[in-house]
Amino acid sequence: DPTKLAEHRVQAEMHLYQRAQQDSFAEEIACIKAGKELPRGSRLLQLAPEYDESCDLIRVGGRLRRTQDLSDDTKHPIVMNPSHPITRLIIRDYDEKLLHYGPERILAEIRRRFWILRGREAIRKHQRQCFECQKWRASPHVPRMGDLPPARLRLFKPPFYSTGVDCFEIGRASCRERV
Repeated sequence: DPTKLAEHRVQAEMHLYQRAQQDSFAEEIACIKAGKELPRGSRLLQLAPEYDESCDLIRVGGRLRRTQDLSDDTKHPIVMNPSHPITRLIIRDYDEKLLHYGPERILAEIRRRFWILRGREAIRKHQRQCFECQKWRASPHVPRMGDLPPARLRLFKPPFYSTGVDCFEIGRASCRERV
């Protein structure tokens, strides 16, 4: 049944995000659940993090609570650690979906659902290692010009001393029509 498969996929994704946050922010999750303040050195301190009990994830807090036009994921994106393998897979997925566009565009699309700490840096790091991104951003190698033939180097000769004609074939069909 397609609806059950979709539900299983959503559950599997949520489980992966929970696992990624548990691996990266175990201390912060414990503090937020207990209602305590975050430790001073926490990377989440400036994000005003909130714990979403419906899906067991840390989300970015903020001032968009009352807006009705945005989805919950856009209002309060899921916080992710840039060095976690799941986050790297998310970045790779968005990079491929957006056809290896620039880091700003990819970051804007990712931020509709996720808040990756130091996101620009993580995306740039991925794009430096991505073969397709390197190929799209490569500059062409301009070949050096070849030496001139001796006939073109005859100095101090009268005009039209040596001439040349470039010949090319127009196409077989047009040659036959002429004959």
